[in-house]
Amino acid sequence: MKFVLVCAVLALAMASCVASVATPSAAPTPSATTVGSPAPTPAPARWVVYFARDLASPIAVTLDGPAPAARIELRVRQRMELLAVAPRSGEGGAFNVLPAMTARLASVIVVGDLATLDYLASGDEWGLGGSSTLRALIQQVIFTASEEPGIARVLITQNGGSQAVIGGEGLVISGPQSRAGLGYEGLTPSQAARVIRMSVTGARPLLIPNGISDDWTAAVRADSSTFSVTYTDASGAKTVTLAIALANPPLPGAESSQAAPSFHADRLSLYQVAVAANPRSQRWLLWTETGAWSLPGSWGVPYFLSATGLTDMEFWRVANSLHPNQI
Repeated sequence: MKFVLVCAVLALAMASCVASVATPSAAPTPSATTVGSPAPTPAPARWVVYFARDLASPIAVTLDGPAPAARIELRVRQRMELLAVAPRSGEGGAFNVLPAMTARLASVIVVGDLATLDYLASGDEWGLGGSSTLRALIQQVIFTASEEPGIARVLITQNGGSQAVIGGEGLVISGPQSRAGLGYEGLTPSQAARVIRMSVTGARPLLIPNGISDDWTAAVRADSSTFSVTYTDASGAKTVTLAIALANPPLPGAESSQAAPSFHADRLSLYQVAVAANPRSQRWLLWTETGAWSLPGSWGVPYFLSATGLTDMEFWRVANSLHPNQI
């Protein structure tokens, strides 16, 4: 009887224990977390800088860069800093010398149409040498800085505004320069012809002389519409200058002579000799070629040929060697 009573007590206790165990509730469903969409990446700005070319005008290259700054000085700096880290070579043999330069741009000051770029050149060293490299540097800096609207002239200085002297050859930057004022010196006649053909795109016909001896040297100034080339013989006594220009010779004196030779079918052409009795006197020939010139209002291409130290026969040998687009 006791045994039955004990079992009943134990059964009641076990039932009570089971009833007191809480049934776990279902795990809460985690609420969905809203993830914001990433902010769109702004498109890079497009910047135009200039790479150099061998015996030709610099060529425009487009690079991706930051958004343009509000101030013009900062925009010029942005262009130059992009050029300094741009690739060293481009299409068609174009090249960039600024990445090799040890001098670094310190400041940009803009007054009117003049931008002054001052470079920090430690120990007066720029890290560049060789005439072709230095010429490329100057052209790249001038063209790139003046790409900014409103900038027509660029002055390069060093170490707080001192006159810039660049390279072991001592290239001295004596004043502001513009795109039109840049050129090439010490060229052969064939090299000068190449510069003219590649630079002048807005004048046709483009005349280049064949009658210059290969041992003469040439200095060229050229842009898209005009050029001026001066050839000099080894002695320096003879020079010939050919240009696309609206030029006027000096007024004739009592010893001068003038003629209208109808050169290249131009009835208004003019040939003038400074001193008719001097067989090697300075002489000039002006005429207009029938063709197209990019300057507004033009009906032809005005040419100007002058010489010093040449006889009449030598002068006309050069004049008659002028032919379009000579290679």
